[in-house]
Amino acid sequence: MQSAQESLAELRAAIRYCENAISAAESTIESIDFRLQMKSDDPNVTLEGYKNVQMKQRQQIKDLEAANESLVIDNHNLERIVADLKAQLINLNNHIKFGNPKNDRKLV
Repeated sequence: MQSAQESLAELRAAIRYCENAISAAESTIESIDFRLQMKSDDPNVTLEGYKNVQMKQRQQIKDLEAANESLVIDNHNLERIVADLKAQLINLNNHIKFGNPKNDRKLV
């Protein structure tokens, strides 16, 4: 069984390891922020800001896709209405050209 001092030493080593990992992650974030700033016209761009912009853009894409789907459905419905109206127009034109056979029979 390990002594309390050995366990404490291992815990302190684990803490140092975690602190180093955090420090490395912070350095990576700073490096990414720097690269983003170099690529951007805005020197205040950060990784967090970039992620927020990406998230907003993804939401806009979803909103546009939903709007597009709605417009496709509306377009389909309108095409059916137009087809029905064209059929009615043809019937009316035929009625005007040839007269209504039922009314012609009644008048005779």
